[in-house]
Amino acid sequence: MTEGELVDAFRHVSDAFEQTSETISQRANNAINDMVRQRLLNRFTSEITEGNAIYRLTPLGIVLPTTIFGNANFPLCVCPMQLSIVAGELKRAADSAEEGGDEFHWHRNVFAPLKYSVAEIFDSIDLTQRIMDEQQQLVKDDIAQLLNKDWRAAISSCELLLSETSGTLRELQDTLDAAGDKLQANLLRIQDATIARDDLHFVDRLVFDLQSKLDRIVSWGQQAIDLWIGYDRHVHKFIRTAIDMDKNRVFAQRLRQSIQTYFDAPWALTHASAIVCWICAMKRWRCVMKEVTGSSRRIWNTKSLTKFASSSPR
Repeated sequence: MTEGELVDAFRHVSDAFEQTSETISQRANNAINDMVRQRLLNRFTSEITEGNAIYRLTPLGIVLPTTIFGNANFPLCVCPMQLSIVAGELKRAADSAEEGGDEFHWHRNVFAPLKYSVAEIFDSIDLTQRIMDEQQQLVKDDIAQLLNKDWRAAISSCELLLSETSGTLRELQDTLDAAGDKLQANLLRIQDATIARDDLHFVDRLVFDLQSKLDRIVSWGQQAIDLWIGYDRHVHKFIRTAIDMDKNRVFAQRLRQSIQTYFDAPWALTHASAIVCWICAMKRWRCVMKEVTGSSRRIWNTKSLTKFASSSPR
């Protein structure tokens, strides 16, 4: 970011808090200097920029807001932004690598952006994913507490927590899949440009480390989804088992109450033999098949089956 962009951002924040605009430049300059002293920003100056410095966020400047605002929706905002920044840095580094040049050119335009920008952003994305791991564990704890208190009232809340987490993971994985191929392609461009150079082993090692980090970042999403699907099935199995047990418990309780109050409200229990019902079903099926094939015009109706069942011995 340039100094002018930082001043514009400070002006936007100042207007949001309804502060005076008369001393905006001086207060913005003081704030930028404070952030540099606190190691939230790195300042870079050169003769090309003619006194206008360029600023980049330090690892602390990236990690601090990620930690403070680490909630369920924050990774959805920060990951696409981080991937967009790293894609631009990698593309510029790959273009510089294909242009070629002396060792100073490789250090300044290829090695430095990869080491001090791309690698730091990859580490920041890895930290974001670890925060999401913690969030998943918190969701699991919330679901466990809900089910232990009253599982009937907790079903809708559990379903909401499960679906929200699943949607978050899938959206992040789609973002990683879409950006992963482009990032890997630019890393391969840099690697191809260093094949014919024996003095660029430091770039080769750095590119290899970045490829390993990128593979780990992309594979994390699918692993997290697979693990969450397994947990989702486990919760649903528990709920189905609880419902079945509750049905049996209710039936047993009603039957016990009916027996206890039989003389106050008499009742009769009607049942049928399973074998007789099975024979009736088979007779019905055979008659229908004969009618379809034309071998017989007689179809047993429901009344005849009922008479057959009542006349059969139990």
